[in-house]
Amino acid sequence: MTSKKVPGPGKVPKEQNPGRGDPCPSAWSTGPAGSLSWVAEGVATQWHSPPFSASFALAGPPAPRPPAAAAIKAFRQLATVWSLGMSGQLTLLGLRETQKATYYRWLREAQAGSPALQLDRDQMARIGHLLAIFEAVGHLFQEPEQADAWVRRPNAYPVFQGRSPLERLLRGGMEDFIAVRAYAEAAREGLA
Repeated sequence: MTSKKVPGPGKVPKEQNPGRGDPCPSAWSTGPAGSLSWVAEGVATQWHSPPFSASFALAGPPAPRPPAAAAIKAFRQLATVWSLGMSGQLTLLGLRETQKATYYRWLREAQAGSPALQLDRDQMARIGHLLAIFEAVGHLFQEPEQADAWVRRPNAYPVFQGRSPLERLLRGGMEDFIAVRAYAEAAREGLA
């Protein structure tokens, strides 16, 4: 039996840390459960979304974060697929209506691949949860249209109280993101 050396808390091997290097990956794709992979100038890297646990605590060392430009681009694609208006996009990012100019600046900087673009921990966590929800729901349905519509369909499960998952997300609290993600991931595993 061979053992693989695992880095200690807070230590990520350089080649696995997508937060360093090119901030503008050229392609996103889904990988193993809870992860997104992308290719940047021929170098494949992987970002694991934060693990979910029933205690709402993150287990293990923090996962490496993707560059902010890539996160904003992925969020914008998700917003397009889910047909989110500007107000909904701002709410999901934890921004107020008065911060619309900030969001537009992020979009311009992301498009330009600016290494100066920075998002705070809360914004990165929000995007990570949304992408994990999107990925989990994508595994539930054979047709992409069904998966994309799921977020807007009323759901009788107690966490939604007859409302849609998007309505729960648009309440804007991190607990709402965690609840919807927990449901989506449990449904993917056949537990909900």
